[in-house]
Amino acid sequence: MRVTQRDWSGLRQDGRALPRDVKIAIEWMRANIGRPIGIADLVVATGTPERTLHKHFRSFLGLAPLGFLRRLRLAAARDALLAPSGGSVTEIAARFGFAHFGRFSSEYRRCFGELPSATRRRRMSLDRIGDPPSPRAPYLSATMPMLVIAPFRTPGDRESNCLADALAELLAAELARGRVLAVRLATASASAMRRPEARYCLTGRVTYVAGRVRVIVRLIDVEEERHLWGDSFDGEAGDELSFQDVVVDAVRREVQPRILGEQIARAQRADPGALTGPEIALRALPLALSPHGAEHAVEMLHQAMTLSPDCGLAVALMGWCRIRRATAWNKAAAAERAEGSRMADQAGILAPAAPMVLAIRASIAHLAKDFEAAESLAARAVAIDPTCAWGWDRLGWVHESTNRPDSAMPFFARAERIPAPYLDGAASMDGVGTAHFCAGRFREAATVLRTAALVRPGSTGLHGKLAACYVQLGDKAAARAELEKLRRILPDISVEQYVSSYPCSFDSFTGVMASSLSDIGMRA
Repeated sequence: MRVTQRDWSGLRQDGRALPRDVKIAIEWMRANIGRPIGIADLVVATGTPERTLHKHFRSFLGLAPLGFLRRLRLAAARDALLAPSGGSVTEIAARFGFAHFGRFSSEYRRCFGELPSATRRRRMSLDRIGDPPSPRAPYLSATMPMLVIAPFRTPGDRESNCLADALAELLAAELARGRVLAVRLATASASAMRRPEARYCLTGRVTYVAGRVRVIVRLIDVEEERHLWGDSFDGEAGDELSFQDVVVDAVRREVQPRILGEQIARAQRADPGALTGPEIALRALPLALSPHGAEHAVEMLHQAMTLSPDCGLAVALMGWCRIRRATAWNKAAAAERAEGSRMADQAGILAPAAPMVLAIRASIAHLAKDFEAAESLAARAVAIDPTCAWGWDRLGWVHESTNRPDSAMPFFARAERIPAPYLDGAASMDGVGTAHFCAGRFREAATVLRTAALVRPGSTGLHGKLAACYVQLGDKAAARAELEKLRRILPDISVEQYVSSYPCSFDSFTGVMASSLSDIGMRA
């Protein structure tokens, strides 16, 4: 089964498929952001019943209407506090509808981790030392590298020229839609791609020969004059529209992940002391997803957030690391879960449409067992950027956790086909194996989970599920061997603690896990 963005009703690749009443409500909120607004005002403005409005906001944005309004106001207030001449903190609070200053300070600190007065002082100190007026410039430059699409070369005949122009324009439109690259379509001068901010260039060649057409595409690191990726595509002349779709789909699938991988590699090669906050967050990204690197990632993310408090990626990753600690055997699980969810909300304000941040927020919601919000956020991530492997992977896990194991498979397959530099492949294999487990296919589950364990040794989740698989297959010796590996990492773990750590909304999975682990000697 081929998976596309059309698999969900109402979602489009541009990520703007909100219900009409939600769009109207958001526009009305922005236009009246400083006025007292109640749910009755939104009902009148949209012409939609209150219950329907609540349902649509929850489904598509993960928040109630007035909760979303508070986010809008906090984000607007932060922008004003960071502006060169935004006014005093009290004036800004009043301007955006916060009548109670103490409550505003409390909500602001809970959301952004600092008092509004601290944000304002930082802005004023930047003004005094003559720093650039936009405090978000480092964040944008670090997370949206410039890609120039140069004119495709041709032999000069009419057919080649037409196809070359169409391909360059289509690629520019599609790659810009993902909101992870700053894309510029260059004019005829090849030197135009050598602007200082242009780090990457996509170039190509189109040739027609004997009724066939060939397109060669190359991705180049302009600064280092290094080839990063390339491919060639052959097709029949006469069906150029279908051929264009094939080329654009393949290039889009490769280019964005390759550039992200290069950005991460550059951050890992550089002197840590010379990195910006967002670059440190990119360096921490693979560590945050690895089973043994999360604590080191936390140290790096603390540094990233100190340097760049507005970096949504750093905040989201920190929230992910915190909620991963919220296991049943952690005495501070409740506090970690609450902090992880708070940081997910904060990241949503700082980077509301960044696909990677949406995927991380979906993962946090999933671990918090808010499956509806997790599915909505992950679907938005892949609708905006179809190359967001983490978003596809998380959609698979959400389907699995809500007893839809077979429908989860295509999402894991989609994630595996994307060359994501931050995923080791074990997560999707774990998902496929767990889906087989949930469907009662224990032999298939054991085969896939064993492969995942080779990629990710020391994973407590894999050892426990493999042990349960072997019990169901009647191989208790292999099951006890896996349990022993688990006990080396978590010597005092109980069945209840272990099973309750899984984000799952149905009993058949947890019941089989609990009975299997009890059968081979794990304490209740």
